[in-house]
Amino acid sequence: MNAPISRHRPVMLRETLRELELQPGLTVVDGTIGAAGHGVEILSRIFPGGKLFGLDRDAGMLQRAERRFRKTHPENLLANHLVLRQSSYAELETVLRAHGIETVDRILVDLGLSSDQLADQQRGFGFQQEGILDMRFDTNQGSPIHCWLNRASVEEITTVLDQYGEDPLSGRIAQAIADMRRKKKIETASQLTQLIESVASGRGKKGTKTQREAAQNVEALQAELEELREAAAKGVQMTAIVENAPINIMLADLDGTITYMNPASLKTLRSIQDQLPMPVDRIVGSSYDAFHKNPSHQRKLLADPSNLPYTSQINVGNEILSLTAAATYDVDGNYAGPMVSWEVITEKI
Repeated sequence: MNAPISRHRPVMLRETLRELELQPGLTVVDGTIGAAGHGVEILSRIFPGGKLFGLDRDAGMLQRAERRFRKTHPENLLANHLVLRQSSYAELETVLRAHGIETVDRILVDLGLSSDQLADQQRGFGFQQEGILDMRFDTNQGSPIHCWLNRASVEEITTVLDQYGEDPLSGRIAQAIADMRRKKKIETASQLTQLIESVASGRGKKGTKTQREAAQNVEALQAELEELREAAAKGVQMTAIVENAPINIMLADLDGTITYMNPASLKTLRSIQDQLPMPVDRIVGSSYDAFHKNPSHQRKLLADPSNLPYTSQINVGNEILSLTAAATYDVDGNYAGPMVSWEVITEKI
């Protein structure tokens, strides 16, 4: 494996090992395994009989960890006592369940960036590097932060820099970003650093103070990227929940267009296909007006989220459907349209 060589030295190694009180046979989780600076020492202390789960979202750091473990421990020991997974420590329960583990004895989480990540010019973590402004721990998820930076409004950027960086110049920096990207996209860490230093120096700050401004705002953007990643992960999780729900669910937008039906809805609708006003395969993308005798009443009702949740019954051919409409909202908290759960109740009446 052509893994890069790690130059990272674990912080407070001796103190960490002392506090963990390790002994043979323990099951230990290193939720941020990194280059395994702590991990190799942990594994040595829980053998024989123990097991180490090393998690990291950064595939590059996992490569470094595996390389270090192979240098310090024999292959047969690693096969039976070490599990490395590209995953967040927030997903620890899922990882352990997959290995039949219900409880662990110790958990170590070392939050923050390693010197290996800061030195990687392709990641854009370090404000003194020339590399692409990426900032993702897992480069297989989400988009680089420069994509957000080049499309976000001045207000959004100001909020992020103010909330996470607590920078009194956040508004000026956000405006400078907007001005720069009109001429040329911001894609590298050095571009952002120079911009921030220019704004800071224009307010009388010099030298290390302008560098501190740059570091502070880079950290703010890292925090925003993490929030975007977590929101995306929650979105994927919610989609999976709706897709696998045993009840019928459909979504519509503010124009009354049906935008989604889950598999349960599709199955139920096909069972009453001969009663429907249109083929099942054409329902998504069509207006919900076709299912109502008084469309204007339904539109008025569903246009205002304060009317929801709302339950009613409608006749579709010879079938009677019970519907419950609830409000859905976008990421900014704006009403996005109704979500309807429904069932056929003809035989129940």
